[in-house]
This record gives sequence, C-alpha cells and structure tokens, in this order.
Amino acid sequence: MLFIDNKYTKWYFNIINLRNSEGFATRKLAKDALGYVENHHIIPKSLNGSNEKNNMIFLTAKEHFVCHHLLTKMCKSTDDLIKMRFALHKMCTSSKNQDRIKITARLFDKIRKDFATDMSNLLKGKTKGPLTQQHRDNISKSSKGHKKSKETCDRMSGPKPARIEHLKKLNDSKKGIPLSEQRKQNMRKPKKEGTSLILSKLRKGFVSAYDLIDKKIKRVSTEEFKNQRNIRYVGQRSKLRYENNA
Repeated sequence: MLFIDNKYTKWYFNIINLRNSEGFATRKLAKDALGYVENHHIIPKSLNGSNEKNNMIFLTAKEHFVCHHLLTKMCKSTDDLIKMRFALHKMCTSSKNQDRIKITARLFDKIRKDFATDMSNLLKGKTKGPLTQQHRDNISKSSKGHKKSKETCDRMSGPKPARIEHLKKLNDSKKGIPLSEQRKQNMRKPKKEGTSLILSKLRKGFVSAYDLIDKKIKRVSTEEFKNQRNIRYVGQRSKLRYENNA
C-alpha cells in the first residue's frame, strides 16, 4: 500500500469518489458542470500511476491543489513524499496553460521551505563536474526533435556580449599592477591532476580558441594565441579543449 491509513487519505479518496460518482466521460461534460477543470492522476505518475482512464479524473483547480496537498501527508515512503512535495511546489508556480488558485502566505512559506530542504538533502555531498555519459545520453534524448532558435544557437556558440565586455574591462583594470608575493606563491603551487598534461599539449600544438572580434571558435597555434589579444581559451568546465599537432 502506497499510502498511510490516516485522515488525509480518507479526505483524499472522499474527493476522488465524489467526482467519480458524477461520471463525467469527457472534459467538455465536466467543464459544463464545474467550469474550469484539470486532469488529475489518482495514483500520481511519479508513484507508478498509469494514464489509464480508470486512473484519471477531472477536478476543479481548488480540488486539484487540495488533493496534491493531501498527498504530501499520505505517503509511507520518504522518496514518495519528496516527489509529492515537488509536485505541490510545481503547482504554486505560474503557468500560461493552467489557472492557479491563491494560497495563504503561511502555506506558501511551508511549501517553499519543504522544497528547499528536500533539494538540499538531494544535492548534499554531490560535487559539480563533467557530465556522465548516461547524463549526456538523457539530455540528448530529451532534446531530440526540438529545433533551437537562431538566438539560442548564438548564445550557445560563445560567451555573451556582456560577459566579453566584462572580461575586457577586468583585463584592462589589471594592467601595470604588480603581483603580490602571496599571489606569486599561489601561482607556484602544483596544479590539479591532469592540468599540467593539458597545458603541456597546448604548448606543443594548436589550441581551440574563441575570437572575441569574429565571435567564433578558430584553431590557432600557441604563438598566434600569445600575439593576439582578442583571443582567449575555450574551456569545457575545468578542462581546456586542445588540438594536438600530431
């Protein structure tokens, strides 16, 4: 059994049974009788509920919100509870396709705090780093069939203009300023594992660099890179991309 046998579960299924007893076969019939309605999964999809007709019901916006609020008090499993909290938090955000009801400040505060706590616990101990192959495959699969606009492609192709301008100003502001002894000591410290090898290969061959004027990635030699002030390295997270002569 997914749910605890408590008063919230009873209230939840009282609402479901009431709407089931009315037997609205289509959204149009439900809308004519109740006004605005929304589809609701009796057993949520995130809890392995299906899209079968017997698991779907039409509810008003208020009933839909109340049902999702009750679901956060019914789940036996902690994982299921977190999923229901996420769903309730999602219902509090604006949507152009669905009406949202007004809730009290106290309830909104509780929903947001629960969501923040759950997110903190999920991310605890995890460090940012290169994406795993499984993560990359999932992103590729979800993006398949979605055509990117020209603006999106331009944003993804290189640094944003504001960022470029900021880097130029930062570079100009540091001209002629001698390095402190502490800074020199920090620069002499050993680099992270793998960095020395990457920089070594960069010095031997060509580098993939971003041209701040032409606004595109080009392949230049190390010597060209040193002589041209409008070019910078293109990094992939903490690792620099490079192309070896060999």
